[in-house]
Amino acid sequence: MSKIAYNYIQIFAAVALMGYWATNAVATLLLGDTSSAISVMYWGALMMMSVVTMFICRRDLRMSDSPFLKYYGVILVLYACRMFIDAIIGPFVGVISNKMFLTDILLTVGGAFVTSFALMSCRKYLDVDKISQVVYWVGLILIFIVPKIINFDIETIQDEEERMDAGRGLGTLVLVKIGAIEVIAALHLLLNKKHKYIYVIGLISGFWLAFASGSRGGLVALIIALFCYWIISSRTSIVKLLIAVVCIFYVSMNIIPILEWLSQYFPVISKRLLETILDHDQSGREILRDRAYTLIKENPFLGYSYRLSPYEAGYRCHNGILDILLAFGIPLGIVVLYLAYFKSLLMTIKMASFKEMFLPTVMTIWIVVASMSGSGITDNTFCVVMCLMGSAYYNRIKPNNKIVK
Repeated sequence: MSKIAYNYIQIFAAVALMGYWATNAVATLLLGDTSSAISVMYWGALMMMSVVTMFICRRDLRMSDSPFLKYYGVILVLYACRMFIDAIIGPFVGVISNKMFLTDILLTVGGAFVTSFALMSCRKYLDVDKISQVVYWVGLILIFIVPKIINFDIETIQDEEERMDAGRGLGTLVLVKIGAIEVIAALHLLLNKKHKYIYVIGLISGFWLAFASGSRGGLVALIIALFCYWIISSRTSIVKLLIAVVCIFYVSMNIIPILEWLSQYFPVISKRLLETILDHDQSGREILRDRAYTLIKENPFLGYSYRLSPYEAGYRCHNGILDILLAFGIPLGIVVLYLAYFKSLLMTIKMASFKEMFLPTVMTIWIVVASMSGSGITDNTFCVVMCLMGSAYYNRIKPNNKIVK
């Protein structure tokens, strides 16, 4: 493979993860409020990049050498079939417009799934360090752009009452993702690269955005992922493991005082986390989940639909596991959950021993935990992370001979 093609693949992987947000951020900064045309242009460009990537790696389209990616690809095909079936004979035919069905299919199948297959095809050539560097710099630029978009003054964060929202493509649930990914990329580079002081900037900025966004799910998932990695990577040393366990136990036992102190600097996220712990507040998501439980029980074998309701607010269950069971039914859903959730987490246990694989390892734990309060298999970030993890696992457990001219 030529050096140009090799570098293109690394850029493609980073764009697949961060490109949509970067496109919307730059467009909003330059043009103000943007239309959906920006998103359409981005997904069209990403699809073209995916096609080019698959052409470059056309000899590696078969994935018999990587069972995890092969079966994950099968899952994506089955989910795409579910979406097409729903558009023809599903429970919402005649209830929602064909345009909405088409939009769902294009964004999910034409966007996230096609990108996933392109990433799978270039699994032998993905360079975690290079991808981390591109992701780091893109994320850092995004973190500096966001406050400018919303005219946000960092010094007045104590006065904020609502969650941070930068508009189209950069809502609060996205901003916490950007912050979390920046933190993980920065830590990966701190562990594996020189000139480490540069990456401390991204680490601090990423944590700031994750807290300032006011979104609970992504932030809590990040903390859990980092703690899990700390424990798993310390398992070979009883002293390190004991220190990790004691520190985590101390934080857990003092979570209320910590959040009360944190409220001086990040009142929104502190308040919402305290409401979750003390009042079991779920921001209305329990209603979506109760409906999902009912529909899954009524349709246990073949599933109900890839949609929870005809309304956009109920498009997903706000829980990746329920999304899968709702679409596939319980028998097939359990198989899918085993691979996408249980198997991927088992892989992180092996990969945690290699600090050069920090990025895909921690991101996998993070996205799996985050999907418990958000989207799973249909989420572009989830799909990209699964592909990165499967590729990293392939390259570490079964090294290949890359030829770079």
